[in-house]
Amino acid sequence: MQRGGPTGLQPATHVHPLAVGAAAAGYAWFLLVCWIVFAADREMAASLFMCTFISIILLGLLIGVGSSSRDVTPWMRSGRTWAEFLDGRVDTFTGPMTGRQVFAHLAGMSGTLALGATALGIVIACSHL
Repeated sequence: MQRGGPTGLQPATHVHPLAVGAAAAGYAWFLLVCWIVFAADREMAASLFMCTFISIILLGLLIGVGSSSRDVTPWMRSGRTWAEFLDGRVDTFTGPMTGRQVFAHLAGMSGTLALGATALGIVIACSHL
């Protein structure tokens, strides 16, 4: 087995935490818009509370487990900078991708959700005028 890099370790291939944070931020924006638009109704507020509570639990588990886990491949570096992530390779279940592609997938999907929720919130708010 050949080892790369000056320290004998191969480059890291994991997703950078900022990319995961961008996806979580888009989803948080979606929840915020839903609270602003729909929280006036008591039944809807109860549903929103449960959705928010479950989301906080799941995102907390994702962040907690991800930050406390270690890379189980001892021949690879354990971290990399944002620039190294964007220019580097990320191993996924379906095969390797570039960091820019992974960021576009994560941030693009949650960004589209946030923009759609904002547009829907504006339409609903204007219809109540």
